[in-house]
Formats: sequence, C-alpha cells, structure tokens
Amino acid sequence: MRSSLYGPRGRHAPTPVGDGVWRLPVLVERNTPPVVNVYALACADRIVLVDAGWDEVSLRTLRSGLAALGAGLDAVEGVLLTHAHPDHAGLAQALQQQTGCWVAAHRAEWGAFEDGGDVGNRGGARPLGMLDRLGAPASTAQALEAKFGGIPLLPRPVLTPLDDGQAAPTRGRRIQAVRTPGHSPGHLCFLDESGVLFAGDHLLPGLRPRLYLDGDTPRQGADGEGADGEGADDEGPDPVGDYLASLDRTQPLSGSLLPGHGEPVADAAALHERARAHYTGRGEQILAALPTDRPVSAWKVADRVRQTERPGSHHSQAAHYLAAVEAYAFLRHWQRLGRVEMRETVGEPPRWRVAPGAPHRTGALQQA
Repeated sequence: MRSSLYGPRGRHAPTPVGDGVWRLPVLVERNTPPVVNVYALACADRIVLVDAGWDEVSLRTLRSGLAALGAGLDAVEGVLLTHAHPDHAGLAQALQQQTGCWVAAHRAEWGAFEDGGDVGNRGGARPLGMLDRLGAPASTAQALEAKFGGIPLLPRPVLTPLDDGQAAPTRGRRIQAVRTPGHSPGHLCFLDESGVLFAGDHLLPGLRPRLYLDGDTPRQGADGEGADGEGADDEGPDPVGDYLASLDRTQPLSGSLLPGHGEPVADAAALHERARAHYTGRGEQILAALPTDRPVSAWKVADRVRQTERPGSHHSQAAHYLAAVEAYAFLRHWQRLGRVEMRETVGEPPRWRVAPGAPHRTGALQQA
C-alpha cells in the first residue's frame, strides 16, 4: 500500500459527508467494484463504523483512512453491518479481535458467518442446488468454480442482534436500523439522527444490486420471525417482493443517501424511482420472454431475454447463471401473483409459462 494513497490528492482520501460522518473508501482486492464505502461516525469520544471491508488490503486502507482522521483502530467502538457479504463484513471478526468492538447485524445475516456452507450466502453465485432448479448444463458447475471458487468462509465475530426499528448501540448518536431485505435477506439500512440514510447495497448510484437467491434463508417478516415462527411466509422467499417493499420503506425516509459503493446521493427520491423502474422493466422483460404454451426452464428464459436485448450475443456460463438466477426470482414472484404457472416433473427442472387466462404483459410489478 502506497503511503500517498491517503494524501491530499489521493482519490481514496476520507471525506466528510455529514455532521461527524466521514466516508472512507476502502480497497477490496478480490471484489468488483474494488472499493467499498466504510463510514466513520463520531459517537461520543469513539468511532463507530458502518461496514468494514474484507481482506488485508482493506485493513491497511482502513488504518490509513482512520489515521488521516487522527484516529487509530483503538478508537473503534463498534461496527454496524448493513449485510454479511464479504466486501462489507469480511473484516468484522478481525476488527473485533484487535479492538474488542461490538459487531451488530440482523439475525437473518448471521448464517453467512457459520462454518460450512458455500459461497451463495456470501454474495457470490451458489452453484449447488440452484443449477438443477435453473435447468443449467452440467458444465456450468465447473465454470462457476473457476469464476467464484476459492472465496473463504467469513470468520464469525461475536454478533449483537439488531432488529428493524431498533436503535443501534451507539453512545451520543441516535441511529435507527431499517430492515431492507432484497439484496440479502437481512439487509439493514441505518437512519442517522441527521436524516442521512446509510444504504449499504440497498441502493447504489450507477449499479443495480443483485437480489438474494431464493432459498438462501426462509423469508422473514418485519417482526423477525423465520420459517418456524408466527411471522413466516409459507410460500417461501420472494426477493423481488422483498426488494419492492424495501423501496417503499426507504423512499420517504431521507433526501440524502450514503451508499455502500459510489458517491453520496443528494437526490435519494430519484434513485429510488430509477431502481423501481429498472426492476419493473426487468420483470416485464422476463414475463414477455415466457411462452404461453410449452413451459421452459429459467435457464431458457434468461437466454430468450438476452436474445431479445442483444440478438446473436453470447454469455459466459457464469454470467448466464447469474441472469438465470435473476429470471428465477422474477418467475417465482410472478407465480405468487398468479401471472405465471410452474410445472414440475420428477428429475427435471421447474418449467414456466404464462398462466392460462393471464395477460402476457402488465403495467407494473406488485408486491405479493
């Protein structure tokens, strides 16, 4: 790490973005995009971070950023995690071990820190299980291993639960957790007392957050109940519906938004509308790609969407997998709304078609 990285002209230099709030762009060597925004908040005589970064490069960058503010790691009292994807949460345990800080996250994210499992809960593609449901070719597993393999499991810190509407355990500064599932099942935004919203990957300027995989965790209501609890949804996860509901929750909260990647957003209302328009349009594309007679797999739907957008183009298998996962999420959402019919045969992937009697197009996505 060059010592000049955080110099006066350094493009990753920490910048003030609110009253007692600094944006620390932290490098993440193994991630795209390669910079994650960590926010340092002055809380009484200590610092609380929103998110943390991932690897040793992140840690060195974070140290340099804090040093530019005249602070060290020993000033960190706590870390608020928006979600448990590695570029945001991979450093959490290391920071806790070095500083004794608390680490808070929604319970629906805690499984990402458990031993075992695979990359799916950690922000990458999950080849196991989903491949069969998507109707992917057998060779896709090897392509995904080459693209996404080798990502280590997230070390598990001692976690403090933080639920929707709950005040964060910060001293001298009121910050409220706002649950915003969609990008991940337990994603949290944080509403600062100043009115600024720390948005994580819920809303990103110039990017559209990928939605979590259906089946990552049981769908949970705002009361935090899971599949075995009173608030469980018997129909299973609905990342599309979750995300649309989350947009409804955050749109009236703030005019200023601090995202997990990219520059601060002064007009949060416009960003909300662009996100809603994108997902509405995407849902329309996927619905329009469905036949009304012979049902097809999500893999085939993704191919039909791509050929409509870019005739004759080709995806890598890894890119096609991610597109098929997105198609699968929208198909499940349309199914919940009665617009799409799924057919299942033992030993075959689910296949989809427009539900008999349902219009082939609709004006807007709805929430189930």
